[in-house]
Amino acid sequence: MRSQRRGSDAPLARYSNQWTWMLPVTGAAEEIIFRGSFLFGLLAAGFDLWVSIVVSAMLFGLVHVFQYGRYGVVLHTMTGVVFGVLATQLDLSAAMISHATFNLLVVTMGRRRPCKHTNPSRTARRESTVQ
Repeated sequence: MRSQRRGSDAPLARYSNQWTWMLPVTGAAEEIIFRGSFLFGLLAAGFDLWVSIVVSAMLFGLVHVFQYGRYGVVLHTMTGVVFGVLATQLDLSAAMISHATFNLLVVTMGRRRPCKHTNPSRTARRESTVQ
């Protein structure tokens, strides 16, 4: 079943149109947790700016490991650094807007064509074991 697939080959295929409106909400909530709490909490505790940004970004990436695998950890860690820079240099709302926009773009682009790195035989094996 498509809704039970995991891995980096089609990470957002499980989102239906009725749940697309939730992506900005989850993006904003993740920013409040990871940048608003973790990042600014580390800064308030006296940690260096870049240490705080990288640590909060790594936590953000690790949270997505079960959802997207290793590829997702790397992708989300990198985007977490960008969102952290936006939150510290501008404000938290800039990170929220960027995160929500990123989520919507990924879902929109993901529905149009499959990823270039998708291996169809591996996907078929995975689907047969999930069912």
